[in-house]
Amino acid sequence: MKEKLKEKTEDEAREIPNASNQVEYPEEFHSWTPVITAAPMQRGKVATIIIATESPGYPSESFDTDVKATLRYFNMEPDDRFMYQEILLKPATKNILDSADARQKLKRVVDLMNRSTVLYASNLEQSAQSDLPSGGTLHSRLQGEVTVTTHSGYILRIVLVGVKAAHRFIFKALEYLVNQWMAPNKYVQFVTSGEIKAKGELLDFWTSACVNQLVQQVQFVHLDRYLPFGVYEGNCNRMYKSRPEFTDQSSRGTARTAAITD
Repeated sequence: MKEKLKEKTEDEAREIPNASNQVEYPEEFHSWTPVITAAPMQRGKVATIIIATESPGYPSESFDTDVKATLRYFNMEPDDRFMYQEILLKPATKNILDSADARQKLKRVVDLMNRSTVLYASNLEQSAQSDLPSGGTLHSRLQGEVTVTTHSGYILRIVLVGVKAAHRFIFKALEYLVNQWMAPNKYVQFVTSGEIKAKGELLDFWTSACVNQLVQQVQFVHLDRYLPFGVYEGNCNRMYKSRPEFTDQSSRGTARTAAITD
């Protein structure tokens, strides 16, 4: 009742000229601002974390099934334990996380992430010295089917599954992971099939992570926003790029997946 009364008051205020209806700019921007862009969906092998919260509607058996489906989709094998880790957070009660269990699992994953980061940097520095011409710079490298990066930028895929995607446990776990990941420049591919009603909160989380420079770039993919054949179905999905007569044919590209960059 109070919320409806507040909304009514605010609506009435918008109909009367007053200072609150005018644009107001900050004197200075002390935080960075997000840049919205798009890029193809990346399905190459990169370090991957699969995370969920256990609940009556999402038991450990459901998580195991989603882990297998995720590995298949990203062309990974169950034996690729050096490339992926799974975290199933277990509540001690309905609204209280089993903190001891979570701490142990998160620490194990962070240790793996940081060992992988150091290994990638070491291997690629050696490769760069032997493979590149004098004065060259190595930005990325494809070794077989495994995509790795140089010491200047590291890619981590985080896949959030389950029915309680926006639970505060998840946000705390994600914040811990990106803060404890000891890489100078962090690039995250975040993929979720969680509740569609939570998409705003998840997007806000990663926007804040970019603005506050916890990470340099996030490719944000909410699977519920895509049809089974991969076409985006958002609230404004019927937007089309206009093609005027004078547009150069070579500049006509298509965009598929959403991302946030700082």
